[in-house]
Amino acid sequence: GPIVNRTDPITGRTLSSSWIPRQQGSGDVPSTLKSLMVGLQPRFFNGRLVGNLGYRVDRLATIDRSDNIRDPATSILIVDYANGLDVDFTGETRTYGVVGHLTRNLSLLGNYATNLGLPNPRNSIVPGAKAPTRTGQGKDMGVSLSPLEGMIYARAVYYETAGQNLTGARGI
Repeated sequence: GPIVNRTDPITGRTLSSSWIPRQQGSGDVPSTLKSLMVGLQPRFFNGRLVGNLGYRVDRLATIDRSDNIRDPATSILIVDYANGLDVDFTGETRTYGVVGHLTRNLSLLGNYATNLGLPNPRNSIVPGAKAPTRTGQGKDMGVSLSPLEGMIYARAVYYETAGQNLTGARGI
């Protein structure tokens, strides 16, 4: 528990302790995320060839209040509401794929997709520079098998994934 009005036996001073949050108010960040997604699944040749197309856009609007003010008397960080910075991020993802049903029980598949992660506006990579949007791509291809009237289902898929602008943070 906290130390309250204890006397230091060596110096005779009265000591007290208190909890001082490292980032007082850092969670007080109003944010709005709007997403729009469209997907299509066209079928050709009586359903033997099925495509998939997808598109999504995410828009994040927030206020960066990471430049807090430290109270000189208490050392507590106080949110600087007067100097918040409007921050907007936008990102798009796409997916394209196809499934070909060679027979009733054997199918080939392939897919390509992009992905993203909107950055946390409170994270900076250096003072004054915000972390970039994380982006990536994924590719996969494979075969699926469903013998015995679909009682068994097996799929073998090879995939690759790659990412850019991956950042991480660790506090002390």
